[in-house]
Amino acid sequence: MNDFDSVPPVYTVGPVIDLESQSDKLVLDVTRRNEIMKWLDDQPDSSVVFLCFGSWGSFGEERVKEIVIGLEQSGVRFLWSLRKPPLEDKFEEEILPNGFLEKTKEIGLVCGWAPQKEVVAHKSVGGFVSHCGWNSILESLWFGVPIVTWTMYAEQQLKAFQMVKDLGMGLELKLDYKSTGGEVVSGDEIAEAIKCVMYGAKKVGKKRVKEVSENSRLAVMEGGSSFNSYRGLIDDRTKKMGTVCGWAPQKAVLAHKSVGGFVSHCGWNSILESLWFGVPIVTWPMYAEQQINAFQMVKDLGLGVELRLDYRNTSGEVVLGDEIASAIKCVMESDNEVRKKVKEKSEKSRSAVMEGGSSFAAYGELIENLLRNMSCEANPNSQTLTY
Repeated sequence: MNDFDSVPPVYTVGPVIDLESQSDKLVLDVTRRNEIMKWLDDQPDSSVVFLCFGSWGSFGEERVKEIVIGLEQSGVRFLWSLRKPPLEDKFEEEILPNGFLEKTKEIGLVCGWAPQKEVVAHKSVGGFVSHCGWNSILESLWFGVPIVTWTMYAEQQLKAFQMVKDLGMGLELKLDYKSTGGEVVSGDEIAEAIKCVMYGAKKVGKKRVKEVSENSRLAVMEGGSSFNSYRGLIDDRTKKMGTVCGWAPQKAVLAHKSVGGFVSHCGWNSILESLWFGVPIVTWPMYAEQQINAFQMVKDLGLGVELRLDYRNTSGEVVLGDEIASAIKCVMESDNEVRKKVKEKSEKSRSAVMEGGSSFAAYGELIENLLRNMSCEANPNSQTLTY
C-alpha cells in the first residue's frame, strides 16, 4: 500500500457557469437593459471596453475622476457600469465630472447595473476591466474576452495573479489590493491598460483567451474532459445502484423486467410505452402538449405520479432533490394504486390489439371501409360512399 491509496479521487469539472440565470432581470429595468444592448448593437465588432466591478465595486469621486481621465485619454468606446458607493446619497452619474457625458456621448455609455453575461457575450465587446470575481473570470474566458485586472477585496488578487502571471490571459492594472488599498490608480495607468488590451501588438493574450474559450466549450460537451469527469463522479457515486448514459434505447429499457418506474417529459411515445409495458410514470413535462398528457395521466386516469404538471408556470423553477426523491420512492412502491392501474391498462392494451380485441376490430372496419370506398371510386354508380 502506497501513500496515494487513501487519497480520494479528484474530479476536474468546469467551467461551471450559469448561462441561463435570470438574476439580472430581477434588478435591471427591462427598458434600460434594452437600451444598453441596443447601444452595443450599434458599435463595431470588438471595439468596446466594458468596465464593471461587481456588486460591491463602487468608487469615490477621486477614483471616478481618474477613470474618466483614463477613458478620455484612451479614446476607446466604452460601457461603464458605475455603482453608487454605499451610504452615499449621490447617484452614479452625479459623481461624474461636469461635461463628461456630453463629451463622450458618441463613444461611451454610463449605466448603473448592467446585464454582465449578455454584455461580455456581445460581439462588440473586445475588453473587460474587472475586479476579477470568479463569475467575471469565467465569463471572460467562456466568451473569449481578455480581462484587465483591478482587484478590490477577498480572493480576487489570487485570481488576478493566476490570470496575468500564471496563464498569460489578462493584463495587469492592479493585482494586490491589500498593499495598494489606499492608492488611487491614475488616469494615465488606466488609459494605458485599456489601449493595451484593445490595441496592443500582442493583443494581451487575446489569442490565448480565444483558445481557452473554445476549449472550455469543448470540455463541457459530450466527450469533453469536464463531461467525462462529471460522469465519472456520478458513476462512482452510483456504481452500486445506477448508471448514467447519453442516448438510451427507450423501448428496450422500458420492456426490461428490471425497470419499475419511468421519470419522463411525457411525450406521446413515452406515454404509450409506459402503458404498453406496464411501467408507472413520473410526470415532468417541459414543452408543447406534454403538460396535457401529464395532466391526463395523473388527474384524469390516475396512471402517473406527479412531479410537475405545468411547465409554463414553473419554467424558471428548479425542481428540488427532495421532491425528486419523494416522487421516485412513491412510484417505486410495489403496492401503490398507480402501479396496479398501469398493469391493468397494459394488459387491456395488449388485449385490444389482439384478434378479437377492440382495436383489432376497429382497424378491420377501417380497412373494409377503405376498400369499399376504393371500389366505389372505380365504379361511381355502384353505391354511395361510406365514411
